[in-house]
Formats: sequence, structure tokens, C-alpha cells
Amino acid sequence: MGKYLALVTFSSCLWLIIVIVSVTTIVVVQSADIGLLISGLLGAFLLLCTYLAIGLFISCLSSYQVVTGILTIAVLALLNVIGTLLQEIPIINEINYWLSIPERYDELTSGLLSSKVLAYFIIVILLFLVFSGLELYFKRQTKQWYLKLVGYSIPILTGVGLAYFTSLPGNIKYLDFTRTNRNTLTEESRAIVSKLQKKPVKIISYVNILSNTAQVSGLPRFHNRNFRQIEDYVRFLPQIEMDYIFFYDSIPGESRIYEENPGLTLVEIAEKYARSFGLDFDKVLSPGQVRQVVDLESEENRYVRMIETDSVTSILRLFSDNEHYPAESQTSASLKQLTDGPTNVQVVIGHGERSFSKDDRDFSYMNEGIRDRNSLRNNGFVFNQIDLGLQTMPFGNSILFLADPKSPLSELEIKKVIDYIDEGGDMILVCDPENRSNVQPILDFLSVSTLPGRLKQRNQEYQEDKIRGLLTDEAKFQIILFKEKNRHQLDYLKNRKVNVSMPGVMGLSHEENERFDVLPVVVTRDSTEVQTDNDTWTVLNESVPIMLALVGRQNEDQQIIVAGDADFLSNKEVKGRLAYSTGNSGLVGRMFSWLSEGRYPIGTGSRQFPRGGDDKLLVQPAQLKLLRIFMVFGIPSVLILLGGTILIKRRL
Repeated sequence: MGKYLALVTFSSCLWLIIVIVSVTTIVVVQSADIGLLISGLLGAFLLLCTYLAIGLFISCLSSYQVVTGILTIAVLALLNVIGTLLQEIPIINEINYWLSIPERYDELTSGLLSSKVLAYFIIVILLFLVFSGLELYFKRQTKQWYLKLVGYSIPILTGVGLAYFTSLPGNIKYLDFTRTNRNTLTEESRAIVSKLQKKPVKIISYVNILSNTAQVSGLPRFHNRNFRQIEDYVRFLPQIEMDYIFFYDSIPGESRIYEENPGLTLVEIAEKYARSFGLDFDKVLSPGQVRQVVDLESEENRYVRMIETDSVTSILRLFSDNEHYPAESQTSASLKQLTDGPTNVQVVIGHGERSFSKDDRDFSYMNEGIRDRNSLRNNGFVFNQIDLGLQTMPFGNSILFLADPKSPLSELEIKKVIDYIDEGGDMILVCDPENRSNVQPILDFLSVSTLPGRLKQRNQEYQEDKIRGLLTDEAKFQIILFKEKNRHQLDYLKNRKVNVSMPGVMGLSHEENERFDVLPVVVTRDSTEVQTDNDTWTVLNESVPIMLALVGRQNEDQQIIVAGDADFLSNKEVKGRLAYSTGNSGLVGRMFSWLSEGRYPIGTGSRQFPRGGDDKLLVQPAQLKLLRIFMVFGIPSVLILLGGTILIKRRL
């Protein structure tokens, strides 16, 4: 113990250098995240103590220092890579994952301290110190081999038992050191999981072994990593279970597997894949067998996850992008559907309306984009087609979507839409100028008028009829930031111009009435012209609304969007080559969020946290130079002076 404490004391001198740098950071950086620095320092110190305990034990095994040094380096290297070894064997994978040092250290450096990680370091340190004592004792005593085995087995079994107990999800306690709680679920997500705390939650991964994404996270070697991806949720829902069902089936539009395996049948290809992945092919379900369990046709037979609780199921997809795993917004949206259900978007059909195909002018981005994490389908919305001539109008958690009909609606259909609005239903009505007459009765009921012709904007970059409208300040506050959770973005947005691209748009106006309050959402810029007849264009002297939001006066929960263009929702404008310079994509998500009363999307995109504020230095350039001199020359000089003094005193 004296030797170990001496090692810790000596090594702490090096660790203190990091402490000095961290303290300096707190002094010179505005609002430095002190908790994150403390967590990182604690992680570095525990890692140091662990390495020293392991090295001390190895030094007890041999009196040859070179052998001891080589063995120590080898063992430490093994513990740093052991988490990647023998991952196909479940039991070995679990053991290796627990022994892996980087997995534990990374948590602390990210600012999250858990009782599991703290117990890991304490158990490993104490185990190797006990091993050191046992090894020295057995060298002084002549003992039979089986007595030595028993002597080592007792602390090993005790350590394994403690490790198992402290790793159980229900026994783990967490402390997020970061100022913004970035390692913790957002408040909105915590409210969602609180409704599931007393319910069984199971995540079943249906892994098509022929899918590309299966080779990224679906195979047994990835199961521990998959569990870590949902650990933020396990923290609040320790009852979560994960299960895997392997199957094979053809994937529409993918001929790769046949091109790479010419002459082989689907079964032969699947057997080849299973063998290369180390899977027992007898346990891989055939297409017929998997269809008896679940229908994955709408998912194109791809690798997908299902979340289940109390016989209710929701889909949690994985994606082909670099991140692959669903983010918090998609995961929380899937969990919320288990208790609250999705928001249904009832899409009117039967009159040549815009569809959800992948054509530039259509809307596959919103609905059919199962592989796009930002599509509304992956964030809590379900799109259903409705023929107003044959079906009754739905209510409750629904949004009626009428998108640019090419032929007039019948009197019965118009009556159904008006009755729906009269009952307080939410709606999106988008229409190109040439089709305005097809929805005119509905516009009249809403007291919305359209300017004759269409608008154009002289611009050297784009065609003239592509209007780059401006998002209004009122819309930024009431639609984009309508929920308190988004208020921290106000400073960022209030002085920033947000462009919305709307090709071939018509101007709108609204008359006051007792039904709705009106909010301009997108307006034209200066130098916009309006077509007064086929050949004449007139410059507008003021901004004209091209998108309106209507809020019910009698029913404040009623919200309607009317736009003089349908293309702003299209694949080309939301995901096209020039989409990066417009706010179309963000507006679509925020608009649907507003219409669904903020139920979905969760956080309207990525995790929303307040800014840390640690982005400014509190010192001047001259002071930084002095600080550099102190760091580069001052601290080493002090260490050399102290070391020299100790050496001289020892010799005297």
C-alpha cells in the first residue's frame, strides 16, 4: 500500500498539470463549464489510479523490471481494445464490454458520472491491490495450487458479483455535471418517458441480414453498442428490454445482392450472408415466416425496430446516413406514439392533388422518406389518404391537407371541408395560381382573397417567378418559437432574415371576420412585381403576404395555413440543390409542429439546449502571452526546482 500510495502521489504531480490548465480555463473563459472540467479531471485521476494498481500487481509477478514493463504495457493495451474482441459470443461480449476501460472513461470526459462507472474503477483498483497482496503472501508461504486458486477466486467472484449488481439498470444513479445538462434527455423527452415508467417497454429489432444497415448495427457484435445508444432512455426507463429477430427477404429497388452473387437464389444468398456473419441460419426466419410475425412491406423489408408496450406498437427506424442511429427527436416521437398516438395528416385525393412521389414537385420528403430522419413520417406524423366524396371527415389529432387540386371539388366535398373548419379542425391549404378557382369556395369561407395573376422578382440568380419571400417577425415568434422550449432561439432569429423559396406564387389578402385572427407568415420583398394581365407587370409598393396563418377566435386551438404556392413544400425546394440557402425545410417542420399544438416533431429537430455561454475570452492578447510563458516555462521550472531540491536533500 505504501508503494501504491507513493505511485499515486508521484503521478498526481503530472495530473496536477491538467488541473492547472483547467483552473486557468475557468479564469480566462467566460462562463466556463466547471462541472464538465471537474468530471474530466475525476475521470483522468481514476484512470491513473487504475493503471497504477494494474502495474503494481504485474510488478509483484516478476523481479525483472523489463519483463514487468512489457507485461504492464501489454495488459493495459489489452484493456483498451478488449471491448472490440470476440463480440460475436454474447457472454464474452458482455464481459469484454465491462472490462473495456475507454467505455467508462469516455462517459466521465463527456461530463456524466454514473454509479456504474464509479463502481467499475473502484472494483478494478481494489481487485488488483488485493491480487498484489495475495501474490506477495503466496511467495512467502508454501501453498498448494488449489489453495492459491481459492485465494484468487474469492475476490474475483466478489468483484464479479458487485460488478453485476452495480450494472443493473435499476441500480444505476446518474449525475450530469454539465451546465446545460447535455448528457440528459430534454425536458420534453423526460415528460414523454414519465408516462411509460410503470409499463413494460420492449424494443424488437427486425434485422434483414441482406440489408446494408444490418452490417452497421444489426449483428450480434453490435448489441452492446446498440444498448448504449439508448442509455439516455434506460436511465429513466430501466425496464427497457432489447430483442433481435433475424430474417431475410428481398428489398425493393436493391439488385446489389444478386449482382454480387450471380447464379444464386435468395435462400442461397441469405445462407451465405448468415455464415459470414456467424449466425445460425436455422434461426434466421424466411420471408414467409417473418410475415407471420410482422408485416414489413411498408418498410420495404428493411432492418427496422419496433417499440412495444401494452400491445401498442410504434416504429423506430434506422437510417443510411453517417449517424445511422435515430436521434432523440425520432426516438422520443416513437415513444410518444405509444401513449398519445401519432398526429394524422389526412391528405385529400381525387382531384390530381400533389402526391408523395419522388418527383421534384411532389412531397416524398414529408411522408415517403423512411430513410430520411428529418421526414415528418419519422417524427410522429402519419399520412393517410382521404377521398372526400366517399369518406367521412376525421377529427381529433388530425390535420386536413389539401394540396393544389387540379380540378374543382364537388359541392359535397366543399361542404365537408367547410363543416370540418366550422367544427374547429386544423388545415393546410396550398394552391398554385392557375388552380385557385378549384378551392375558391373554401378561400371565400376563410375570407382569404388572392391577387390576380402571379408574382415575379427580378433576380440574376434565379428565374423571375421564384419568389424569395421573408419570414415575418410575428411568424418567428408565434409559429417558430411558439413553445417556451424554443424561446432560447429568439436572440438568434430576431435579427436574422429567413428566406422562403416559393416559385410561381400568388399574393394573398384577408378580410376581418369573427372567425379568425390572421398572421402573415411569409411576405414579399421589395421590387416584387404582380401580373395585372397577360403582358403587363406592376411593381408592388409594399410587402404582400404569400402565406397566412389563421387562428380561431372562438377556438384558439384551431390553426390553418393558407399559401399561394404549393412548391415551397416540394422535394426540390426542401431538399434540392439550392435548399441550403432557404428556410423551407425548417419552416415545414415548425409549421406542422404549430398545427399539431407542438405534439410533434419532438424538439423540431435536433436536441434543444440553451447556449453554454462559454464562447468568449476574458483576457487581452498581452495577457495571453504572459499566460503562455507561465505554462511553457514557469510550471516546468517549478517542477525542476522541486525535483532538484528533493534529490539534493536525499543525498544529504
